[in-house]
Formats: sequence, structure tokens, C-alpha cells
Amino acid sequence: MRRATNRFALAGVAANALWVVLLLVGCTASATTAGQTAASKASPTPPEAPVNLTGLLTAPVPSLCGLPAGTLVNGTLPGLSVIQGGVHLGATIARDLEAGAAPKTVAVSSYTGSPVIAATVNCHNVEVKTNRIVELGLDQVVFWDKDFKLLGSFDVNSIAASIARSSIHSVSVSDDGSFIVRWTALDTGEHLDPSNVLCCGTKSAELALRWDGYIILPGTPTYYNASQVVAKFVEAVTAGKPVSFDVARPQAVELLKEVIDQGATFDTSLIRCSEVNFSYDPSYPNSVDPDLVGFEYGTDGRSCEIPATNKERVGGRTLVKATFHVNHLGWNYYRVTSGDIETDTLKDYPSRPSTP
Repeated sequence: MRRATNRFALAGVAANALWVVLLLVGCTASATTAGQTAASKASPTPPEAPVNLTGLLTAPVPSLCGLPAGTLVNGTLPGLSVIQGGVHLGATIARDLEAGAAPKTVAVSSYTGSPVIAATVNCHNVEVKTNRIVELGLDQVVFWDKDFKLLGSFDVNSIAASIARSSIHSVSVSDDGSFIVRWTALDTGEHLDPSNVLCCGTKSAELALRWDGYIILPGTPTYYNASQVVAKFVEAVTAGKPVSFDVARPQAVELLKEVIDQGATFDTSLIRCSEVNFSYDPSYPNSVDPDLVGFEYGTDGRSCEIPATNKERVGGRTLVKATFHVNHLGWNYYRVTSGDIETDTLKDYPSRPSTP
């Protein structure tokens, strides 16, 4: 039997494509931090004395991304050519320190009363593609003592269910003195070529790192892939409860409610979310125009599928599945904007006009 997809999409703000030939993959997650989980507590164990973090600008760094170890100069490792790649303090650390601001990807804890510093350092290698150069890199966490003697480093991708292009969003300290690292990354095993995906991926993760006096000990990572917000969205609409704008756009709520009111049911435990190429360029392979699915300008997102469980006849058709487009707006900050309802016939599913 032929299946048809009836697309209901919500219009966003029109925008022209801005493609970057040289992709700096160590980019930083959005400054928007309205995540949908409780923030980690940040009460570090008091160190023996204040630490002057400007020492990071001239701190030693280990070998990262296969590049040689060395000492930073103004936050950047000197002596590397453009073709080799680069190593530098992550995010806006150098700029923040020079301005006297507190960088959100640097934190100070202590071990037996002596300060331990953790900061994001970005490294990237260069890969030559047809007609372009692509920088493949990631953010890593480096530890120093109070005198900026190098203690070690930790690559979040070494344990994460993700591939290159991690982007650390924040480093903070929990009540027990552990460093809480939050980052975004691409999925493992996806069909996407990481060198063809702009920036940093849309899956969020966090874990605790602890210095025990000898090595860096990682905790168990927690992942957020947008399935949590889609489940919250579907369960709330099914129960007739209000859904905030942070979770889903009103038009998406109304359209899902219309389907559920006609008898459709969905098992939220079966939600599967993945990376999608959201691109304004129609020639880009396997891409979806972000404006057409209601994404905010300059952002991307994920695609989440959930099969219909009762196979009810809805409006004369049998539902097969729903696919929701989820805008990624910051670390673990996802919003359902629109979606597709797939049925077993070619008859269009009734939809409303798209509005921003």
C-alpha cells in the first residue's frame, strides 16, 4: 500500500544561506542556557587562595588532536601552520579574561585544599576536501594546579556516544568538588559526514570529572537527544495539559491535539531522534529548509519519529507515524516546532496555515 506524507510546517523568518568554507568546528554552544533540566549545583570546595585565571593565557598544554604539546601565547599555541591545525583556549575564555569577566568554560575546585583549575581547550586538524579546506576539531578539558603546572586532559568524545566536533558549553563545580562538564556533539553512527555538518551537532551531554591527586576520573555521562522534550510534548497533549512555548509552538500543539482527538495514540518510549541536515541551500543533500519547519534564524535541530501504536483510522486514514522537527536552541534546550503525519493513503491530512 502506498504511503503518503502530509507535511504541516510552520513558517519561520526568511533568511539567505551563509556558508562557511573554512568550518571552525570548535565553535561554542549557544549562549542561550534555558535548559529543561535542573542546573547543577555550583558550590566549589574553597581553595587555599584565590587563583589569577589570566595565567591560562600562558599555560602549558598537552598534545591534543595529534598536535605537539607546548605553551600558549595569549591563549593560542604558536608555531602551527594553517595546514597543521591549531590549539587555543576554548569559547571566549581569552576575551573574557582580558575583559575581566568570568569565563563559563573555566572553573576552579580543589584537592586537599589546593586549587585545581579546569578549562576548555580547543584543538583542530585540517582535512583537505574537494575545492575546500575543512577544520575538524573538538573541545577538550585540561587540568592545571594553582601554579598552572599541567595535570592532565580529558577528551569528552573518548567516552561519549558522539564523534568529533564536540563543543563544550560550560564547566562548573558541584557540591562534592567535581567538575561538571556540559557539551553538545554529533551522534555516533549517523549517516552524516561530520565534515559536511556545520559546527557542533545537536545532542547534549554532561558528566562529572574529578581530580584524585593522580589522574582525572570521569563519572557516568548523561545524554539528552530531544526525545525527552518530544515525550513531554506528546504526553501533555494526550493528557489535555497545557504546553509551554519553551516545549512546543502553539501551532504544533494544536495540530497534534487534532490528531489525538480523532483517536490517535503514541508510545513515547518508542521515540527515535537523530541529526538532520537543516540547510537553506536546496542543493545540499538530504536537507530540510529550517524556515519551513519553523526554526529560529541561525539555528538547527533534530528529527524525532514516533510510530502510531493503535493504528486508528483518523479522518478516513490509518496513521503510520509522526515525525517532529525539534529546534535546538542551546544546551539541552529543544523546542518542537512542526512535524509530518504519515498515513497509508494519498489523501491529504487537514492542516492549518503556517504562521511564525
